[in-house]
Amino acid sequence: METKISVIIPVYNTEEYLGNCLTSICTQTLEDLEIICINDASEDNSLNILNDFANKDKRIKVINFRLNKGAAVARNNGIKIAKGEFISFIDSDDYLETADFYEKLYNKAIQTNADITKGLYKNSFDNTVYENINNKIKENKNNFCSTYCSAIFRRSLLINNNITFPEISDMEDPVFAFEAALYANKIEVVEDLYIVITQRDNSLTKRQLRFQQLKDKIKGMEILLHLANSNSITPEVYSYVLGYWFVTIIQDVLNKNNSRIFSEYLFCKMAGIFRNFKFNVDINATFYNFFNKNLSEFYYFDKEELKKIIDTKDIISFDIFDTLLLRPFLAPSDVFKYMEQQYNIPNFALTRLVSEKKVRMVKTIRDRRIEDITIGEIYSKLDKNLRDKEMEIEAQILQCNEEILEIYNYALEQGKQIIITSDMYLPTNFLAQVLNDKGFKNFSKLYVSGEIGKCKATGNLYKFIIQDLNISPDKILHIGDNKISDIEKAKENSIEAFYYKNIFERFKISKINNYAFEYFDNYAIDKISSSSIIALSAINWINQNDKSNYWKDLGYNIGGPLALSVVTSIFTIAKQRNLSDIFFVARDGYMLKLVYDLIKPENAPKSHYIYASRRMKNLCINDNPIFSEITKNNYQKYAASIKLSRENIGIVDTCAGNFSAQTLIEKFFSAKSFLGIYIASTLNYKYNYINLSIKPHSNKAIGFSWDLIEFLFTSNEAPVEDMKNEKPEYRELLNDN
Repeated sequence: METKISVIIPVYNTEEYLGNCLTSICTQTLEDLEIICINDASEDNSLNILNDFANKDKRIKVINFRLNKGAAVARNNGIKIAKGEFISFIDSDDYLETADFYEKLYNKAIQTNADITKGLYKNSFDNTVYENINNKIKENKNNFCSTYCSAIFRRSLLINNNITFPEISDMEDPVFAFEAALYANKIEVVEDLYIVITQRDNSLTKRQLRFQQLKDKIKGMEILLHLANSNSITPEVYSYVLGYWFVTIIQDVLNKNNSRIFSEYLFCKMAGIFRNFKFNVDINATFYNFFNKNLSEFYYFDKEELKKIIDTKDIISFDIFDTLLLRPFLAPSDVFKYMEQQYNIPNFALTRLVSEKKVRMVKTIRDRRIEDITIGEIYSKLDKNLRDKEMEIEAQILQCNEEILEIYNYALEQGKQIIITSDMYLPTNFLAQVLNDKGFKNFSKLYVSGEIGKCKATGNLYKFIIQDLNISPDKILHIGDNKISDIEKAKENSIEAFYYKNIFERFKISKINNYAFEYFDNYAIDKISSSSIIALSAINWINQNDKSNYWKDLGYNIGGPLALSVVTSIFTIAKQRNLSDIFFVARDGYMLKLVYDLIKPENAPKSHYIYASRRMKNLCINDNPIFSEITKNNYQKYAASIKLSRENIGIVDTCAGNFSAQTLIEKFFSAKSFLGIYIASTLNYKYNYINLSIKPHSNKAIGFSWDLIEFLFTSNEAPVEDMKNEKPEYRELLNDN
């Protein structure tokens, strides 16, 4: 009997579902089947179930792997030994819903001479049928990118074109399906045939994402890109196939694992993929620009790669500031501004900086061999008590960089000699004590430029170290955050260097963060406070390591600081403009009102949460008689119910395009004056308003960063259509009636 279809089933620990799967295949109306079951070193009763079925049905062949090799290897072994005219693949926890599944697919393939013929598949959890994928395939065969399990493939198609599953732990299925579609003469679809995909609590779709799995997902994307670029496919197919799988990968990272390190690695690698590939089709502009413009500089700190380098060296050198130790400020000079505030010393920060600059200039003129200075020299003409205060504050505020401490301890565990190398004016004994207090112990030597008189920035401190240690420079690895002094100058002296990017730059790398922090740093609160809050957010973010939670971090690092700065601005404006009441406009003013009420001083204007949507504005303002007088009357009653002093009202909203809220409020509320307070707005001089944005926005420019602002501050209410009995009536409620 000629075998029409070889069914290949990889099996691993599916004893609960395996019987149902095999029964659905063995009872097919098409009897000319070869059923190849590959037991991938199952640890449960799966092998016994396979053998029991094989004893009853001679079409079943059982192959047993002693070691687990993965589904891709199992399927590829099945392809090698398959004898059927067509080949089908089914996972051992899935099953065929209809007994004529293979018969109808086979007949369709023979009638149409199609290389691939497929049915539909549905989800066992909710019986969802994925018909849209079949519709896409009908439009273009190359859209066949994911549903290989519901299809049969002509064996000659696979053998002649050497099409197999890439041996990776994830993304092997879409790569196989996409390559098969590229070489297939045609793909036919048969409706009303279902394979049921089982959703298990412990299945891969439910389990937390493993790091190797993420790497394999990205490897799969690279293979897909290579296949796409090596073949002539339309931009539409390109966008659908690659966009579909790219979005799937991102969702996996966000849904299965909130780890920051996973997200960093994903975005870094994806940005590299899109930079390195030369696309021969037009990619969706948003899709491409998102990576190329926003993530092209994303930095991924690969600890495992660094540890491998450490293994090859005898001496490991660490920079101190922004590498081992972190200040809770964005700039070193912020320490002096902090002292100025703490000790109420007018102009201390400027005086301290000028003194340091003068000492450097004078000392280098006197002796060009001396490349750095000490803190004692800086304070030679200043109050010595302030020198001690500066060192005291440094000792208090400096924090351990947990991310680098792990690397530091690894080097110690491997028996490496550790040295500390810093361009710094602080004393060696002081730095040694701080390092020990923060957890960096057992280093052999500490090289500080101020006392040695030679700097990393010139490269001469590296020469001094090589001579002092009497060692070949190729046995040293230096780790630091400055591209010139820590990287270039080290390499000029034949020392291998590892670039550790400043965490504050990593934290603010995206345009979203840049916008939020630019706003935060320019408005609302004093510079030193904003510097400290941003820096502490970054330190918290980095020290969370892979325990970080995306949504919590978004609120802690961006939402909180941004809301604080906006509300503080409102307090200042209210005082300057003598505002009596503040209207926080629904829905975007929701979170800002909560923050306002939480921190407002005693004399702050009274706050109100006001409903004033575009929809109500259109109904209430327009004089056309077709608009309902009922809506106008309802809003009039609502406005009258708000208890106001009727003096000067501030209207707070996040974004004002056509000033719809201000238009409505000025029409129906009574007050001496109205002042709009907006984070961003298009310019319209008809209204009295203040634009808190860093720079003027056009209609077009309110887009990218704006989505984040709205997302952070808005309530979860639906849009309001009307006010009835002084209460909001939401759009969904109207639609339901």
